[in-house]
Amino acid sequence: MSRKPLLSIVVVAYRMPEQLERTLFTLSATYQRNVDAQDYEVIVVENSSDRPFAAEKLDALQGNFRYFLREETAKTPVHALNFGFAQARGEYVGIMIDGAHMITPRVIEHALACFRAHPNCLVGIPVHHLGPEEQNISTGNGYDIAEQDRLLGSVEWREDGYELFRVSVWCSAHSRGFMQPISESNCYFVPRANLAQIEHADTRFDYEGGGAINLHMFRALGLLPGTVYLLLMGEASFHQFHGGVTSNETREQVVGKFYSQLSELWRGKYKALTREPLFYGSISPQAQALISAASKYGERRAKRLGELGKPLWPERPVDSVEELPFFGD
Repeated sequence: MSRKPLLSIVVVAYRMPEQLERTLFTLSATYQRNVDAQDYEVIVVENSSDRPFAAEKLDALQGNFRYFLREETAKTPVHALNFGFAQARGEYVGIMIDGAHMITPRVIEHALACFRAHPNCLVGIPVHHLGPEEQNISTGNGYDIAEQDRLLGSVEWREDGYELFRVSVWCSAHSRGFMQPISESNCYFVPRANLAQIEHADTRFDYEGGGAINLHMFRALGLLPGTVYLLLMGEASFHQFHGGVTSNETREQVVGKFYSQLSELWRGKYKALTREPLFYGSISPQAQALISAASKYGERRAKRLGELGKPLWPERPVDSVEELPFFGD
């Protein structure tokens, strides 16, 4: 590279070569719009397996990609994530702990714009699942990799990534509705210095897939004093089925222990980030119908639970940055 990148995006993968190839294409300068390839780098960190990614495929992608294959005996990706953070050269860092997430074409453009407006901010994007339902449900109804391939082949997503909205659904991170805070993001961006404040990825999250490490980091970064919280509306990440820990029918067997560990490390005070975000971005035609459906879903859910007209958090509607997590003890 002729100059230091402003943004470093760390992508962690394990045993998902086909999914990772699609994810990395959506991070390429060919696919991302209105950005200079020199503005960002993509750091791919893969834990070794019997099905590794073919690193030579990076040569066909426009952009600045660096690939690292690691030998790792632990089941958690947190060590790979911290390794990626150590390689990052940018002032800002993008975090993608699951390399199976494809993203929309203006994520990087909008993230960089947010940092120009608010140098100290957490920028998240909404989460979707490819398929007719959330994948922990749809896999029980026959959804598999072959069906996913057919679905992706039905839209011209490489030419226009917003077509992915047509073959996806909102995930439960948005259970409160379209305009409400989300519980996590699987592609988010922060100043590199903020990662040091939360001591990077906590290695105590040692369960398979990292357990609830993503929930922990997203909330912890969102509660740092002085941080502006933004959501890129009209952009999204789309999870590809790959037989992961919590996207298939074994979800109910593992999610309980994940949340138990999360609660223990937060001394019983963990809850999803409830700060009201600022919204930034633009809504593509493909996203509009899905957003309308999501709004109706949120209203129906609120009526069913008797919540319509009530504040979502009656004791304190917005998180206070005084509720800082207990790092390192």
